[in-house]
Amino acid sequence: MKKLHIKLPHDSYDIIFDEWDSPEFEKTVAEFDRGGQILTVSERKLQKLYPLAAYRYGELFLLQGTEENKSMAEIERLLECAVEKGCDRKSLFIAFGGGIVGDMTGFASSIFMRGIDFIQVPTTLLAMVDSSVGGKTGVNLASGKNLAGAFHQPKAVLTDVHFLETLPEREIRNGLGEIVKYGVGLSKDLFELLENNVEGLKNLDLELYRKVVYDCCEVKCSIVQQDEKEQGVRALLNLGHTFGHAVEAVSNFEITHGEAVAIGLVCAGELALRLNLWRKDDFDRMYSLMLKLGLPVKLRKEWKFDDMMKIMLHDKKTESGKLKIVLPTSIGSSIVEKNIPENLIRESMEACRE
Repeated sequence: MKKLHIKLPHDSYDIIFDEWDSPEFEKTVAEFDRGGQILTVSERKLQKLYPLAAYRYGELFLLQGTEENKSMAEIERLLECAVEKGCDRKSLFIAFGGGIVGDMTGFASSIFMRGIDFIQVPTTLLAMVDSSVGGKTGVNLASGKNLAGAFHQPKAVLTDVHFLETLPEREIRNGLGEIVKYGVGLSKDLFELLENNVEGLKNLDLELYRKVVYDCCEVKCSIVQQDEKEQGVRALLNLGHTFGHAVEAVSNFEITHGEAVAIGLVCAGELALRLNLWRKDDFDRMYSLMLKLGLPVKLRKEWKFDDMMKIMLHDKKTESGKLKIVLPTSIGSSIVEKNIPENLIRESMEACRE
């Protein structure tokens, strides 16, 4: 069992790496059980795969865990269920699932009875390395992804890499897109670990994934501790996301988040080349790694620039109608750039087309 502690001014907590039925997990849930009803929020497929985990604590609520259902309407359904089950201000929500379940459970807990506690139990690679850590919660609006939400930190994150064994191959790739982002933008050591262990990553070597997940969480903890509410350095975690969110939207979410981030990394890399921010050999290393991992690297012909630009301008990171885009400067380093000429953005995206 390993732990990472994320130290914040008001809501510090541990990320605990162990097995879901371990005494440590049970002890952690008991620690934050204040005597109210516990509501485990999950999805039907996880209920079938892990019935003992899904029913382990309190009552069970099943979300429709898709991007299309990541909505205020689904949040209202969850909250009405919480009332029916007898939840109150001392209640505890447990998010047992992937990133959508975690985001929605966290948001629901932030507004139920003006805020109650919740615990994250991520079951996908993407959720383990990213969305379960840092307290970002929210839902989509018709206008864009995650435009309604709150910063609401969990009381703990309980991570068991054995859940990865039941994930389809595409879900592993979904997580790998986000993991490559950490390496390219924030950690040269992590990038080199990925470069040197491609076969282990493709063959789901759980010992390797334990290290990779831990290292990603360690990087994210360091960033969040410096900037909990994304006023500065935390924006660097969005490398690939401005383009990526547009890819998700124009594909009607056929492209998963991690796949979209991977394509977004290539777009950001192309733009960084045009701005002379990094070297071609760094771009080539990133591109080569992504190909070896089976990640998508091209924009489809039918995804029009004007449509994508419109979506990007509605991104949360836009200020006064100007895009702020995170761009790499070398392997393991990145910056936020503003006032980028639109023609360079267009050229970069066209260079990434099929």
